[in-house]
Amino acid sequence: MLKVDDIQSLINRMQGWFMKNGGNNMKKMIALLFGLLVFTLGSSTALAMESENMASDIGQSEFETLATKSEERLNQLFLSSDIQWDKAVKVYEEASFLETVPKMDDVSLKEELQKTEYYWLVPTTHLQPKIEIRFDIVKDFDRDEAKKAVANGLMSAESVAEQEKQIGKWDITSVGEYEEGEEPFDQKIEKVLKEQSISPQALYYIQPTKVMMDPIVLVKLADNEYRMLIHSLPFEEGQMKSKVGMLKFDTLYPYETAQKVLAAYLNEKYTERTGGISALEPCGVISVEHNRAMMIGIAVIVVIGGVICWKFFKKT
Repeated sequence: MLKVDDIQSLINRMQGWFMKNGGNNMKKMIALLFGLLVFTLGSSTALAMESENMASDIGQSEFETLATKSEERLNQLFLSSDIQWDKAVKVYEEASFLETVPKMDDVSLKEELQKTEYYWLVPTTHLQPKIEIRFDIVKDFDRDEAKKAVANGLMSAESVAEQEKQIGKWDITSVGEYEEGEEPFDQKIEKVLKEQSISPQALYYIQPTKVMMDPIVLVKLADNEYRMLIHSLPFEEGQMKSKVGMLKFDTLYPYETAQKVLAAYLNEKYTERTGGISALEPCGVISVEHNRAMMIGIAVIVVIGGVICWKFFKKT
């Protein structure tokens, strides 16, 4: 997967080449085209929120390093750098226990979450469209694929070396934008609960192993008392329905009741209705990371087209 630094490196090389053939005006044109391209990109997923904050979770020292890097990275993308760290939300992913644990209490949930990977999503105050940043612990990568990318000019050797240093550390994995009229998932859930006059002790946003459009929400009402809420599903309107029962969207159900329906639904219909595709994007969020290589190709074509037009009009 290509990183923001790789895109920036490619653009810098393109700028150097065009500078020899077009001067400062050409550099400005390339920067403008790249800026427009970036604003067509996005990525992310919907969210999770807990009482803990991001700094206490990942450690103050690493958080400060990450904050500085995030500011620099967003500036490279011509985006607002006003990051709202106080609104960071946590998403647990590939949580198999939603399908296998029939009853939930405080101890069980703590044990399951400790075994479950997660990421953080942080919004910015960028005006329109709304921008959010995803942070993950960097995992190891395929060295052979990295070598091919370097050989093809898609990554630099320096970038690969930097990625190796980041393995096991937190870093930006995507920058995304919400479609017009959409808002962060956790804000949607807060509105739903407020409309129903529900004041939970805690909220947990959890994605099952069979990925859905939005996370499942576990709502803690009191000690050892949990409810489950489903906000939306791909290919479904208003409800989740399986052979063992039905769950209406934006409605709180006892965990034990909802878990049976959820497990049955996933086993019965998910593979059937998605054709085995397990990488659906969250509702209202435009993906960038999965299509980045293609978008770089489009960027190159756009820039070359712009150069041709510029030279043509210059002659005329």
